[in-house]
Amino acid sequence: MSLETLRAKLVGRAGREVSDLALERVAKSGRVRITAGVVCLASFADTAGPEAARTRARGLEVLEAAGLEGGATPRSWHGCPTSAPSA
Repeated sequence: MSLETLRAKLVGRAGREVSDLALERVAKSGRVRITAGVVCLASFADTAGPEAARTRARGLEVLEAAGLEGGATPRSWHGCPTSAPSA
């Protein structure tokens, strides 16, 4: 392995470790939330989280009702609201 190859590998790894430490620090401060590989501002999670949970639940209901069989558009999808969720 060349010295430049080794340097490149070390820079990539060290950069990721520094990033992880910085993210851990801001998460501990409460400024951001990191959950299941997703990062967002804490204020966004507080305001958008409940609406996102309701939207996700409704989406799962529609998918379960559709049965996810075949390529046809299920009739139950035609009753889905087309407007954006309110905040």
